Amino acid sequence: MQIRNLGGSGLRVSAVGLGCNNFGQRTDLETSRKVIHKTIDLGITLFDTADIYAGMGGSETVLGAVLGDRRKDIVLATKYSKPMSSDGTKQGALAPLYHVRGRSQPDAAEDRLHRSLPAA
Repeated sequence: MQIRNLGGSGLRVSAVGLGCNNFGQRTDLETSRKVIHKTIDLGITLFDTADIYAGMGGSETVLGAVLGDRRKDIVLATKYSKPMSSDGTKQGALAPLYHVRGRSQPDAAEDRLHRSLPAA
């Protein structure tokens, strides 16, 4: 698998990534587990998810449940926008990732977010 620099971040990722929008929605947990582990076995290290995939964090929940020790082997890109209401729709102002804690454990994403915001 070809590996590339991810911009000027210092991260190195596979040239091919895995879109995770089907996890927790179209694919059940066991199928998702097989896809995720096979993808890593093939050398794919870039995984792309978002808080709205599969409702309120369904994709992130699956990734958090399946990755375990293999989390260190990938770069997990996530996207977020606004807080979600109980039915999974977005509403209100910018949400600083607190609503995804406990799913994919995005501490690094949250840290980057806080460092990118201007000091109050």
